Amino acid sequence: MSVLSLFIALLIVELTFIMATTSLFIFNAIELPVFATLTILGLIVVILTFTLFKLFKMVILTNKILLKVKGEKVKLKEALRKPRKRYIIFQVVSEKTLSRDEVKSIIDGLIKETFGLIGSGNINAKLISYDENNMKGILRCVHSYKDAVLFALAMASVKTKDKINIIPLKTTGTLRKAREIVKTLSID
Repeated sequence: MSVLSLFIALLIVELTFIMATTSLFIFNAIELPVFATLTILGLIVVILTFTLFKLFKMVILTNKILLKVKGEKVKLKEALRKPRKRYIIFQVVSEKTLSRDEVKSIIDGLIKETFGLIGSGNINAKLISYDENNMKGILRCVHSYKDAVLFALAMASVKTKDKINIIPLKTTGTLRKAREIVKTLSID
């Protein structure tokens, strides 16, 4: 039974009570002070019923709103959670061997030059490891910007003064797997 039908039923009962007391007063079955008291009590009950109806209606609306908000809370949790990472295994092709600091500055410069300060902040790229002998390294970035990082790495030959190419070899989701891949590539 809905709240509205319950309210209507209570209202009908209360109005019947008021009409009964009125008819008793008309036929002189009750005196004026008793009639006034019963009528006031009946009106108070009607007002209380109406306010309870409004309160129930508000409770139902707030419950519906909370259910909608719960659905949005899930989206909010997804937005606030720590972003997933991707590890890009790459190889540097250059005429001279480059140190870790040089590779780090080249990659940071490429990403900042291509996407600006805000874009590079969102990408959150970090050089995890770099082997100067093999010239292979692991670069970490946010998963949603992986393609942007790959684009920036491809631009290395165009944007650097020296003839440097950064070739992405493989992308993985865990650092452990990335290190395993670097080891297997070093053996070959």
